[in-house]
Amino acid sequence: NYLIANMVHLGARAFPEIGGEVVQSTAFVLANQFPKGQTGVYVRLVDFQDSESKEQEFLSGNNRYLNVNQEDFGKIPSSAIAYWVSEKFLDVFEKATALGEMANPRKGMVTADNDKYIRAWSEVSIDKIAFNVNNREEAKKTKARWFPYHKGGSFRNWYGNHDWVIDWENDGYRLLNMQSEGYKVGSTNHNLEYIFKPAVIWSKITSSLPCYRYSTNGFLFDDASGLCAVSNESTGKYILSFLCTKISFLIANIINPTLNIQPNNIAVMPIFKGVKQAEEIAEKAISISRQDWDNF
Repeated sequence: NYLIANMVHLGARAFPEIGGEVVQSTAFVLANQFPKGQTGVYVRLVDFQDSESKEQEFLSGNNRYLNVNQEDFGKIPSSAIAYWVSEKFLDVFEKATALGEMANPRKGMVTADNDKYIRAWSEVSIDKIAFNVNNREEAKKTKARWFPYHKGGSFRNWYGNHDWVIDWENDGYRLLNMQSEGYKVGSTNHNLEYIFKPAVIWSKITSSLPCYRYSTNGFLFDDASGLCAVSNESTGKYILSFLCTKISFLIANIINPTLNIQPNNIAVMPIFKGVKQAEEIAEKAISISRQDWDNF
């Protein structure tokens, strides 16, 4: 219940002693009064790359956002302080559907011992890897030890980053019973009802822009590659067509301007239903990206 009277949004590299994108800075003045009907002044300096240029721009009087109504922040999930967003953009959060109403974003698996249970696919015999299985029962019948595993990776949209396999022999017996083998802490977030099914995935840690891909059947999912479980392939491709747009990147930066994308960040993304040709566009993009990946 405090009014942000003014704020200087400095962003990264506000001090010459601190480089990189991890440390983000801001300076602000709070007034001990309810913000109803009150406005504030904000200065945006995040696009300037060192302390000297930020200082010069501040003194120039540019990049100022005047008469910002703090109550408008309540339209944004978690009341993010997105003072630079237009009223028209704010309306998107009120009129669109939250993505979490169309799908189920979730954290992926934490094995508690990656060195033991995860391999690059080239490290094991291909005869011991089972591809394209559709469910747990089918996976168990293959008697294979290793199964494809999504584990984040470099920036890549639509399809790919199929670099890893995981030990899921006998329906994941070893991973599901780690404490009986002497581990103090066992693996978590197995998502047993969703493994081997198609999903939309993302790389949890980003250096700049987020990236999203379509996962066909046959995969398990690591914590470094969160999953958005969908009810059917059509819904998955529709959601992916939105997530890979520039508008999605802008919204993501408002909701979560950090380098770490969590399932709740995906769940509150606003998405409009019924956009024509969205699935068709996604299918073409996935096909192109898949051909590129498979030819690598």
